Amino acid sequence: MKKIIIISNTLSSLYIFRSELINHLALKNYKIYLLSNRENLDSDLQKKIKKNKNVIFHNYYINRTGTNIFKEVITVINLFFLFIKIKPNYVFSFTIKPVIYSGFMRFFLKFKHFATITGLGRVFYPIWRTNNLRRTIIYLYKFSQRKTTKVIFQNKDDMGYFIAQKIINKTKTVLVNGSGVDLNKFKYSGNGYTKNKVLMISRLLGQKGVTHFLEAAYNIKKHNHNIEFVLIGKKEEGKDSIDFDIIKKYIENKSITYISKSYKIYEEIKDSKIFVLPSIYREGMPRTMIEALAVGRPVIVSDIPGPKDFIINDHHGKILNKVNSSFLTKAINDLINLKKINYDKLSLNCRDIAEKKFDINIIIKTYESFIY
Repeated sequence: MKKIIIISNTLSSLYIFRSELINHLALKNYKIYLLSNRENLDSDLQKKIKKNKNVIFHNYYINRTGTNIFKEVITVINLFFLFIKIKPNYVFSFTIKPVIYSGFMRFFLKFKHFATITGLGRVFYPIWRTNNLRRTIIYLYKFSQRKTTKVIFQNKDDMGYFIAQKIINKTKTVLVNGSGVDLNKFKYSGNGYTKNKVLMISRLLGQKGVTHFLEAAYNIKKHNHNIEFVLIGKKEEGKDSIDFDIIKKYIENKSITYISKSYKIYEEIKDSKIFVLPSIYREGMPRTMIEALAVGRPVIVSDIPGPKDFIINDHHGKILNKVNSSFLTKAINDLINLKKINYDKLSLNCRDIAEKKFDINIIIKTYESFIY
């Protein structure tokens, strides 16, 4: 039986973003080893990966945002011995550190490595600014990916950046439309017009546009008390994280409803009228945006790599050419005030693009095609 390692920096990300791929490969009689940090998961999230004797969990220490060299060396050594123990035939790596460290393993062990770049992340914003940390990461990418079989990207801009920086040869690149969405789970709901909820799902980071959402909610609630603004997302660490006292202020003045986490995302989207993600964060292709499209909810997104490749202004929602609370407030008001016939057209357009471009089965087939 062939062995596949699927490695990420958090266990929850494997459950949320990779569960369909994991379940599919396990049923194909591959031995799947899931490598991530240790994380407490509730029963709802654990159900996403089906109990199967072919799925085995291993924990390793990793700090997503840490830069302590000693701790990173410990992580690499830990992974090295895990890889030796497992002896994988294939490795699918996701997120920056697992991609780089799995690339290191390839210099010492023989396996086919498929690295997925799920966005450039915080350190690459703004894209034109260079600093020592970014130079280090680019060098580590260049060195570690020399023996990688394929590098998978979720948008054209990220792929172009890696090629321009000579991190990877174009012949090794593959482009996919994000992580995909299960269209059977995220079914179309045609009653979005009747709802009064504006929804944002995001980690609490400045680059995700959370403060713009808070300010837009406050601006609109002053004049329209019937609209509800809901923010779902966990607290973050690091210099771009938002102080939760700021969130509390908007909870207390009743501008927003805050939910720290929810695994009933379909129900949350279905109960909304508009989905908002005013992000400048260099992510590959926002999964929550894709899920909102599948349910038939118009989206408001920034003109950034990923969303800009598919979202057409006034066809699927709104593209923000400038990301601030004023532009976001106007975009939300424009969609709230649409006539039903126009809203329903947008809703159907959203479902249509989800079916044509983001079906999870298309993504799974791409990854499965690498195994030979």
